[in-house]
Amino acid sequence: MTFDPDRWLKDPTFDNVPFGWAPTTCLGVGIGIAQLILWFRLLTTRYRVTTNRPSRMTMLASPTPHDFRGTITSR
Repeated sequence: MTFDPDRWLKDPTFDNVPFGWAPTTCLGVGIGIAQLILWFRLLTTRYRVTTNRPSRMTMLASPTPHDFRGTITSR
């Protein structure tokens, strides 16, 4: 086994895989998704999210906003 610092210079295209890929998928994926759905529901029912201007989106494994600016206010 050798130390190769150049391995960190590779293209990070698939570096953000929140729950992993099969066969190493996270066992808590169901709980994690359920918590995200609950959080999103609470956020959208208790707060109003508005954007100041349109933002650019890059579609990779998941949508990634660039220079997103907005306001969150209580309903």
